[in-house]
Amino acid sequence: MRHPLQEKAYLLLILSLTVFLAFLAYFLTPIFYVGGIIGYLITCIIGLGMGWFIAIFMHEIDYLTKHHHASLLLVVVVCTSVFFSTINVEYAKAPWANSLVFIVSFITPYLYIHR
Repeated sequence: MRHPLQEKAYLLLILSLTVFLAFLAYFLTPIFYVGGIIGYLITCIIGLGMGWFIAIFMHEIDYLTKHHHASLLLVVVVCTSVFFSTINVEYAKAPWANSLVFIVSFITPYLYIHR
């Protein structure tokens, strides 16, 4: 059964995830400036950790359907692509590669938990 507190938790999760992705793209700029495998590794670790946390949190909300999960993943893909490519365009050598690494590392634990 749908509980109003769970619905608010889902909406708060999407809002906080969007804000966090904006801050993440801004604060990871020095790491992208360093670039190379270290930048990708740090981005991958952050994406895995964040994906694991969000997946566990989403698993606890009972009423969610596949539509909710797909919309959350769509928000992550769009926000990451926009934020990483606009904020890091001057510093990163390949901003789309950085966003792709983050997206794949975020979605991997999410799909593992919700299979």
